[in-house]
Amino acid sequence: MLDYRMPKKDGIEVAKEILNLNADQRIIFASAYVKDTLVDSVKQLRRAVELMQKPFKIEALIDTLEDKEIYEELKKLNVDADAFKAVNATHDQITKLLEAIRRLQKNRTF
Repeated sequence: MLDYRMPKKDGIEVAKEILNLNADQRIIFASAYVKDTLVDSVKQLRRAVELMQKPFKIEALIDTLEDKEIYEELKKLNVDADAFKAVNATHDQITKLLEAIRRLQKNRTF
């Protein structure tokens, strides 16, 4: 789990390093900037990641961490995300991807 914005190195940079070591690693971003985080994850990481909008309750964090099915579903969604990897993803494409992730996360955090 990474914060999207951190003082010395942002979460995207850390996620890139982690994914270079283990391409299948589950990445969860905590962010107040859900749309920015989604766009950056697709553009820079070449995949959508799990998102938790700050602030969130500890129960939502525990529920997200313990959910074993969401990561597999997100992998399937990332196949669909290939269309969004272009630098100029449309607002509608981003909105649809956010809605799909929201359904996966059962409207827990954003």
